[in-house]
Amino acid sequence: MILDVVNHACGVNFLFHGVLRESLSTNLITISIYHIQMTVEKNEIDNLVASGASNIVSLPYQPLALLRSTLESADVQVVVVGEDTVGIVHPCKIYSALYVGRPILLISPYECPAAEIVRALNAGWQIKQGDVTATKDTILKIYGLSADERQRFGEQGAAGVRQHYSRERLLGLLTSFISNDV
Repeated sequence: MILDVVNHACGVNFLFHGVLRESLSTNLITISIYHIQMTVEKNEIDNLVASGASNIVSLPYQPLALLRSTLESADVQVVVVGEDTVGIVHPCKIYSALYVGRPILLISPYECPAAEIVRALNAGWQIKQGDVTATKDTILKIYGLSADERQRFGEQGAAGVRQHYSRERLLGLLTSFISNDV
């Protein structure tokens, strides 16, 4: 099973240091990290790989033109929302991952817009950031699902994102909002 993570400064270190290093020292689960923007954490992740973390693949910077194929290559997309970033940062990756039909493993506070999306669309799993046991158990639970079972979450998310977050629908809502407010 391949988990795909975008590296950014919203708590990815928790996933690698708190969960993978201590709890999932198995090669059954491959973690693929790619970078849309370069961050300080890339060096830390590359150091983990250099020190023998054979189940982590740290890809170089990935241009946006490759985003769809990168997202589609994973079994599950990991989206992380930092405790201190709710209301400030919203992970737009969630829409792309849902659009390509991949289930979401969301590591975030319970009360945040990304968690509301995952729950409303039944598109995956949400875990409170910092809960190492729940994160490890959920990753192993996902690993135990058949590809068809995982895909059902992805299909539900894809259908929901197309219905609720399509460009046409959102532009219509924005146009209506602006025209009613003017």
